[in-house]
Amino acid sequence: MSYQTRHPEAAAHPLRSIPMFRPASVLGTAFMAKQDPLTLARQAAARTLELAQYAIAEAWEAYGAAKAAVGEVNRMGRKNRHDRAISSDRYVARRRSEAFGTMNRRRGHFLRAHKALFAAEAALLALAN
Repeated sequence: MSYQTRHPEAAAHPLRSIPMFRPASVLGTAFMAKQDPLTLARQAAARTLELAQYAIAEAWEAYGAAKAAVGEVNRMGRKNRHDRAISSDRYVARRRSEAFGTMNRRRGHFLRAHKALFAAEAALLALAN
């Protein structure tokens, strides 16, 4: 889910797609547990923030590995290949396409993890008051 706007300046804003209903959504578990809702909500928000930090670290590592794979494929130029008969140009083009596709997917995962981290920080800040 992403927040979309018709305002031209808001289209380039880095926080435009953070759902603003998430800070309040952590209160639901506290009402069901019949405990102090603010304490339980703060604990849930802290746990969500911790999980988001782990997710962004994993996404960054996967993105780095994908970038390395793209570099490896880019070095497979025709003049640099000693096995021109074994690996054809179509094979190299297919591998390059797969490597760039993987890198773009990993970048998307990283950006979604980054947005989740911002949302978790917003939830924790909203509950701090």
